[in-house]
Amino acid sequence: MSSYSTSPSTSRGQQTRHDVAASHLIRQFPAGIILRYEADNDQLEEFILGNTLITYVMFNFCDAMEFINEHGSLHAYLSDWQVPIVTATEKDKILKNRTRDDIRHLLERIQPAIYVPDAGKVYGNNLEDQQRGGLREYRIRVDWVVNEIERQGWEIEVLPLAKAMEQWQFKEMLPWYREHGFQNFAFYARQYYTHGNRFNAMREHTNNLVDLVDPENVFMIALHGKTHLRKLPSRVNGASGLKQFIDNCDYDNEQFEQWRADLEANSLNTRDDLLEY
Repeated sequence: MSSYSTSPSTSRGQQTRHDVAASHLIRQFPAGIILRYEADNDQLEEFILGNTLITYVMFNFCDAMEFINEHGSLHAYLSDWQVPIVTATEKDKILKNRTRDDIRHLLERIQPAIYVPDAGKVYGNNLEDQQRGGLREYRIRVDWVVNEIERQGWEIEVLPLAKAMEQWQFKEMLPWYREHGFQNFAFYARQYYTHGNRFNAMREHTNNLVDLVDPENVFMIALHGKTHLRKLPSRVNGASGLKQFIDNCDYDNEQFEQWRADLEANSLNTRDDLLEY
């Protein structure tokens, strides 16, 4: 993840024990099974709120903004020991219309938090030059986000999307990754399920990330399937989602604890020589 030079105490005054704990948490890779907040799901809100089993909670940008507009900040909802991960990975039409003012408004009101920026389109039937333009748009967006966080002194840690998929894309992005010192990456899984199941392509692209970039950790966004997680590289040490939780746990703490423990022990960080091909 990125780092910033301004001490959190500079912008927020004297730190409480909670502030110190939150500052530590956002600098850690969010390993393990993470749940995603969903608007208008009362059962989920009740399950997350005050749950000592849950440290990180993922929000989509739009859901986070809706919550902020209603309550002022995400931390008005979360418990003291919980920190948000906000991901900007949403539909291309939404990303295209998202302004820097929108992002500033969000970042100021989610801290302390982990933020996953997004911009640009690099998949589908676009020509190579168009995909290169999408990668360039993404780099510009992340450069601005990192600089703005440092300038404002916000307690935000950036977890970058790998963004690239094909080998040539990763080779093109590698100097930029190194320039920022990025060692942990997020990978957006949902785009592989928009028009059918393209898991084999996702596994190939995740392997490209591991082989060409050599990350310390990879965080999968929108993927909790046990069989799928087992088939991904051992660098995949974190994953977010919601559907599998609902299907397997029925909002029950005991079932959730068992389900999560099983996934973390048997599907995440699986030894590469044990993967099923």
